[in-house]
Amino acid sequence: ILVAGQKMSKSLGNVISPDELIEKFGKDGTRYLLLSSGSFENDSDITMERLTEKYHADLANGLGNLVSRLIKLSEKLGTAFEIPAMEVYPEELRVLFAEYRLAEALEWIMDRTRTLDRQIAEAKPWVSVKTDLAAFEASMREFLRELAFLARCLSPFLPDTSEKIRQALIDRRTEALFRRVG
Repeated sequence: ILVAGQKMSKSLGNVISPDELIEKFGKDGTRYLLLSSGSFENDSDITMERLTEKYHADLANGLGNLVSRLIKLSEKLGTAFEIPAMEVYPEELRVLFAEYRLAEALEWIMDRTRTLDRQIAEAKPWVSVKTDLAAFEASMREFLRELAFLARCLSPFLPDTSEKIRQALIDRRTEALFRRVG
């Protein structure tokens, strides 16, 4: 791991300790940032600023806001939501796992997360809940199924976050998954 293009070195004063990362980003946030920073074959170049930016973009403002918004909207569903079982990871992920291309696997999952976020913005369920309850329920069930799928896909990388999402789907209540950091 390089820091701003240089090897980490105590004498250069550019060491970023795992404890420092965990304190700032939490365990799952740190796992995500390190695993998504590059492949095992090549050097990864990080800075605390880039890690913070990625954390906010992908986790706090991305996944965290998506989960919060969907769970809040799910409170308006008339019936309970059953979490679908997923026994096997999709073929695309299995290939990436088998080849230890973990950064690419995380990017595949985050692409699906961004796609879900766009679909929700386009469907505007906060409008359809007032105008067409059947359409609201149908679209929300699809969105929640995809969120459950994403939580399962994230489980090898972000086990605590995956479990919190799963529990939020059951309880239809959530707390902030990722706090904003300075």
